Amino acid sequence: MAQLDFYLSIEERNIFFQYCMERGCVLIPGIHYPQKEYAILKSSKGLMEYKNCTQFFILNDAYTTHPLEMGTFKKNDTDLFFVRQRYGGFAIDFVSPALAEINNNRIGPGSISIYPFYYIKNEKSYSTEELKAFYTTLVKFIKKMCVKVSAINRTYWLGNETIELAKQKKLTLVNLLDINRNEVDMLELAVLSQK
Repeated sequence: MAQLDFYLSIEERNIFFQYCMERGCVLIPGIHYPQKEYAILKSSKGLMEYKNCTQFFILNDAYTTHPLEMGTFKKNDTDLFFVRQRYGGFAIDFVSPALAEINNNRIGPGSISIYPFYYIKNEKSYSTEELKAFYTTLVKFIKKMCVKVSAINRTYWLGNETIELAKQKKLTLVNLLDINRNEVDMLELAVLSQK
């Protein structure tokens, strides 16, 4: 699995989504749906309705060959539907905990990723070169607005605006725990990485 871990503010997330849409992408919110049909966001105008959504599937005609597949479950005797990760597509997964920032002025880690294979109509299908190339383009865009921080045997990319907001104490970065369960100060690491 190819994955880039990051801390992005809502504004940086929106800049990223705009970049995706300018390249012909659509976004599929990873939420529970009342019917077996998912929302397709084609413009930033539609994003406002899903501002609390933490997961999106990024589709583009350059690499998406099939619709995403949906699963179902019951909640309070009601059928709900969801997009099955890795089924259909191909899709790029984007996870960003925006709700924590909205409700608590905190930013935790998010990620963008692709898998080595997906299941299309229950057949194992390997990631295409088109998917990998598009993913690489999106990762490069994220990295351009971030600072690279090495923490706990993992690399994180912290958005420049995210760092500034944390320095001004307008929001707090969710710190991580090292192997000994000691807290790692992500803001301190980011500031050191900027030098």
